[in-house]
Amino acid sequence: GRMTKTVITFENGKLVQHQKWDGKETTIEREIQDRKLTAKCIADDVVALRTYERV
Repeated sequence: GRMTKTVITFENGKLVQHQKWDGKETTIEREIQDRKLTAKCIADDVVALRTYERV
């Protein structure tokens, strides 16, 4: 793994995790809507969206 500086805040109903390491950074926004958890991962100009649904 890598050592990062991580700050997590609660903004507009979302958990926002901001990480920094070695001059790089990434943001992960987590939100619960309609019994689903979405995690939007942003790094530079790349965005990934993960959706989790309870079974």
